Amino acid sequence: MTKTKWRKAAGIAILAAALCMACKPSASASDLLAGNESFYKDEGAHFEVPFEYWSVQGVLREDGSDKPIYFTAHFNRAGSGYFHVRNGYGSLRLADGAHDFRSFGMGVVQALGKDLLQMRAEQRPDFPAFRRAYELAEKGEFENFTLIPEEDAAMHRGRLYINLGGNRLERISNSAFDYQIDLNTWAGVLKLSLLSGREPLYFDANRPVRVESVSDLYGPEAGMLVGYAVPRLKVSGSLAAKDGEVKLSGEAWLEHWWGKPKGEAMAQSAKTLISFPDGGDLLAARFYDSKGEQVSAVALYKAPDGSTQRDNEVSFSALESWTSPDTLTIYDVGWKIESEYARGEIRPAQGAKDSELMLMRGVGGFWFGPCEFTGSVERSAAMPASGVGFCRFASIKEYRAD
Repeated sequence: MTKTKWRKAAGIAILAAALCMACKPSASASDLLAGNESFYKDEGAHFEVPFEYWSVQGVLREDGSDKPIYFTAHFNRAGSGYFHVRNGYGSLRLADGAHDFRSFGMGVVQALGKDLLQMRAEQRPDFPAFRRAYELAEKGEFENFTLIPEEDAAMHRGRLYINLGGNRLERISNSAFDYQIDLNTWAGVLKLSLLSGREPLYFDANRPVRVESVSDLYGPEAGMLVGYAVPRLKVSGSLAAKDGEVKLSGEAWLEHWWGKPKGEAMAQSAKTLISFPDGGDLLAARFYDSKGEQVSAVALYKAPDGSTQRDNEVSFSALESWTSPDTLTIYDVGWKIESEYARGEIRPAQGAKDSELMLMRGVGGFWFGPCEFTGSVERSAAMPASGVGFCRFASIKEYRAD
């Protein structure tokens, strides 16, 4: 394979992993428990499939403060056989509203970013920021990106252990949902411990989510995603900032998805993870193709008693949008959701509408940030409820001054 073709393949793989959500876990629907050996192994890397990601997002507070601090730690793996690209993102929004992201990855990721900057500079001469970013990249300067040598980009099969240049996610117990995170952020190093007694929300291996209308690239499982999300992780830890260490505590979600979607199919999607004060949790997602046609829209609702219901016919209606000043992408960031178990509106948390993560400044963006739900939940969506959580939006819509 030539360098150009190899880089193109890597680009599709990385962007698909950045936008996708999940194939078939070996644990059955009845035994996804903290001490289950099959599930424990499934939390590790699945090198036999081409797309996979792990993500942790949470809200923290400094001891004695009620002001939220939001963080995201995101890790991608793309490729199969002997070719595996690894990269990730970390974002932090402090209590005073200051925020930024950092991206990190292997050399092929850096090369892809440079190619994308060149392409955007040529496509949009009316937006000089792309040209400036590309000229910096030509000099070896990449804004918000850290190069990780391949030997420092570890992902393990059989158990959850990821370490990309010191950015680490690890499950430290085979009998409990007990994790640790180290994340290099723009404001300092986050070191967090996470623990949950809540069973995951997951898409049953026998009823995966379809994210492509038609696919023949990888066989019958292509375009089908399955994954899980561990809600209500109790978080404790610290931020080692320049002016000292800050003690933090809060709550988070952890997700892990792997499978065989094509990159083009994942270009547009909306996903939300919401926790409610009464103990209920909601995972809802919509996938649609490049023409804007819906492929699937599903929801899982876990009631306070732990019972889980699934709805395969969820209605998503866009309510508001936000345009990125860095990538010019137009994201639908507000949604009306109607399902059998949840009805309401989801919007970005106050002051967090600009929650875009990027491969590097200017390209490869998707929206990932805190959001809020207002509406009703439970069977027939009859019980008024409000909740907080995180949303993820991918879009191919682009701003143009006509």
